Amino acid sequence: MKIFALLLILLLVGWQPRLCLAGQASPEGVIRLGPRLYRLGTLQIDTHRSTLSFPATVNLADSMIEYALVSTQGKTHESLLKTEVAPRDIHVACLLLGVKPSPDRGKPGRTLRTEAGSELDIEVVRISLGGNQTNRLEDWVQLAGKDPHATNAPFRLGAWAYTGSIMHSGHFIAQEEGSIISLIRDPAALINNPGPDRDNDEIHRTASEKLPPVGTPVTVRFIFKSRRSDAHTTP
Repeated sequence: MKIFALLLILLLVGWQPRLCLAGQASPEGVIRLGPRLYRLGTLQIDTHRSTLSFPATVNLADSMIEYALVSTQGKTHESLLKTEVAPRDIHVACLLLGVKPSPDRGKPGRTLRTEAGSELDIEVVRISLGGNQTNRLEDWVQLAGKDPHATNAPFRLGAWAYTGSIMHSGHFIAQEEGSIISLIRDPAALINNPGPDRDNDEIHRTASEKLPPVGTPVTVRFIFKSRRSDAHTTP
């Protein structure tokens, strides 16, 4: 029953199932790279560590923002990072990891209590000549306001919430709008900020002193805190 439900969700978001052999697949297929290690396009899926990694670039360095990550077809004018990876493919990869989306976005002005299976940490890895530099995504965001003289405060999270977006009239809205990681309350985004600040769209700003230049390539890594027992099933 669980397998049927998962396949139904994958078909709804537009995934085309393919038969894959190790190291061989069509461009849209899932390639098995090794034990519990897979690739879907530029997405790398590690079912042993329950991680998902994919490329992105720094999009804004000194700006008010409402999103931490969008696709290149999304709201890039208000997002810290952008990626060529389709939100649909990210969602499919997360479902294959056994992630359980939590659609509850909580009450206004209150911290959202995330459910087991939907919590994740997000890291941003920058490759440099001196070695890889890894930051928590929230370290690149700060709480401020439109007043440039306001005192900036750290943006702190216990964990992000994988809310999984919504379907509307047969369309997967994250794919339609390109919304992946939202700092404000957004039912279209795959991932939402669970803090009470999500209800203020004028408080989030890039932590410009910590950011590399715009256009710098990075790797975004999702690290899921809890997994279902069937998440390690090896085909």
